[in-house]
Amino acid sequence: MEVVQTWTLKHPRVISLLGVTHTFGGISLIVPWMKNKTIHRCLNAKKKEKGAKTPLIVNVAEGLAYLHAEGIVHGDLRGDNVLVDGNYKAVIADFGLTTFAHGHSRNYASIRKGDSGWSAPELLNSKDGYSSRQTSASDVYAFAIVCIEIYLGRAPFNKEDGSMAFCRRVMDGLRPDRPEVPVRLDEQSHGELMRDDLWEVVSECWDGDKSKRPTARNALRRLVSSRS
Repeated sequence: MEVVQTWTLKHPRVISLLGVTHTFGGISLIVPWMKNKTIHRCLNAKKKEKGAKTPLIVNVAEGLAYLHAEGIVHGDLRGDNVLVDGNYKAVIADFGLTTFAHGHSRNYASIRKGDSGWSAPELLNSKDGYSSRQTSASDVYAFAIVCIEIYLGRAPFNKEDGSMAFCRRVMDGLRPDRPEVPVRLDEQSHGELMRDDLWEVVSECWDGDKSKRPTARNALRRLVSSRS
């Protein structure tokens, strides 16, 4: 636990560690209360106006770029691990805490197994559907899926999409469709067309060749420049 006790991460788009406590024979981390809860619950409760999703995506990119600059791979980036504070700003949480707590270096690749819907193709090539090690490039892939989640207000894949058949389809190029305005109001939670410039960044971030994906910092730079 020596690494957790000397935790020094400080960024407004990354959850802060306030303390550590022992409960029920285990260790619990104390973090700030996020008024708007997860990004899914916030979007579905608030029904924010058109154009409100891109700032949230930029927030996630800011947090991810910071983690990577600190040598930290999240390893399980998805909508359930993105919270929204009282100012409607996205905050990344649950970033490889177990691995970080037991490590001795801030430079590491997470060995956590994220849900297959957010897992990059290179992680889906072993017998149990997962490779053992994730990287900043696989985080960038997961970020692209989170962008789709933010536009839809829900996960882009069904709960049952964890089978080896599904993993094989992802390895063969399966990706979520571009969010569009629905024909019926019940088709999507938020029916909004994803802008061309954002769709271009998303498409590059989930490229099947990890060497062709932009870094989180480069993706952030493009997102910010497209808003100016």
